[in-house]
Amino acid sequence: MQPEYPYKTVHVLLLVFEDDDLGVSSEVDQLLQVFKKDLNVTTSKKFLIPSKAPFAVLEKALCTWKEFFSRPESLLIVYFAGHGYQDDFYRVRFSAK
Repeated sequence: MQPEYPYKTVHVLLLVFEDDDLGVSSEVDQLLQVFKKDLNVTTSKKFLIPSKAPFAVLEKALCTWKEFFSRPESLLIVYFAGHGYQDDFYRVRFSAK
């Protein structure tokens, strides 16, 4: 018997820096395939964060993605692979290196 979930659609956004010094881009590609083929999510996309103006580009991409897919019956999943840290104000910060 399948469990009942409150979500009709699942949308996944995978984030990785264009300047991938950790070499995680291929792992993100594999995870993308798992979401697409094995978990059959509604939409899944890999987004490369550019080295030039990364915060502005990422912020715009996240806002656009959220605006397009955000619905009460939708589950949004954001996955980031790379460096990060917590700043003095307890906010998460992504970092290319």
